[in-house]
Parts: sequence; C-alpha cells; structure tokens
Amino acid sequence: MPTFSYFGYGSNMLTARLQARCKSATPVCVAFAEGYRLSFSKPSFDGSGKGHLVRARKRIRQPGVLFEIDVKDRGELDDAEGIGKGYDRHDEFPVRRHDTKEIVNSTVYLATSPDPTCIPYDWYLALIVAGAREHRFDRRRMRQLLAFNSKPHLTSPWGGKQAALALLEVAEVGDDLAAFFADQAELSRPLRSIGTP
Repeated sequence: MPTFSYFGYGSNMLTARLQARCKSATPVCVAFAEGYRLSFSKPSFDGSGKGHLVRARKRIRQPGVLFEIDVKDRGELDDAEGIGKGYDRHDEFPVRRHDTKEIVNSTVYLATSPDPTCIPYDWYLALIVAGAREHRFDRRRMRQLLAFNSKPHLTSPWGGKQAALALLEVAEVGDDLAAFFADQAELSRPLRSIGTP
C-alpha cells in the first residue's frame, strides 16, 4: 500500500490521537520544522486556538513527529484537520529527521487565517504534552510546551473534550489536568549541577 509522510506538531503527535483519525498512522521518528515555531493561532469553532506553525528565525526548530500513513487514509486526515475550514494542506513541507538528519518532504496542515490572540484549551495542550512525552522530547522542549497559556474547557457541546480525555486516559494522564501539568513541570525542570544551589 502506498504511503505518505505526515509531520504532526500539535495534538496529532500523540500516536493514539492520530490513529483514532487514521488507523494506518505509524510513527517513524522525531523531526524538526526548521525556521518555524509552534503557536495556537488557528481559530477553532469551539472557541479556542489550535496548533499552527509560524515563521521564526532560521535557527529556530519546531519539533514534531514524522508518521507514515496509507494514502487511502488521506481523506480521513483531511476531514479531521478541517481542510477548507481553517487549515490548508501542504504536501511538500520540508522537515529534518532527527535520526538521520536527512531533510524529507512531508504533509502538514497550516492555518489559513491565524489569530495570535487565540488560546488553547487545557485538554488540547495536554494532548500535545502527552505526545511530546511519548516521543521523549528533551526537558527544554517540554518546558517550552508547558510555558504556553491554556484555558479550562467548562462546556463541551462538540464532544472534543470527552474524546480527548478518553485518549489522555489511554496515555496514562487521566482527567486531572492540573495535576498532570504540575507533574510534567516538575519532571521538566533543569537538572541541577553538583554544587549548584
């Protein structure tokens, strides 16, 4: 079966999240979008901000996860990402593989009308942090993710929160998001050198 490479940089970094959208998704390696950084400036119909990559200084590298997905599942991913409803698909987006240092073209979804005032919901940010943890991002990258502001999602008419909490349960996060973020913040603290106060 033919496949395509997909670069997940937001909640789709969590393998269970992506496989719930397209079953054939298989993680390959961590990769980097060079000259980009993560923002949450994609306005969502649920009143929050979703992931988007914005241009940054050339030396900035946004980590994500490279997946291989069966071509037959491309339509399902397009539907899940909302092609024409705030995201455009780019099929030749270059990323650098962490394992081989090779630059490869991948599919990525980018916001069509970014709004820098958007803020993500706590459950959405938790999915991203769980994905970064799953793929063993280093402490500095984890601290960067945990530094983003998020807001509680008190009502969920679209069911996004419930689906996310079910995935977070699988990822051994649970529904106590405040405790999860506190635990991750503690784990991602810089290690103190011997003799450092």
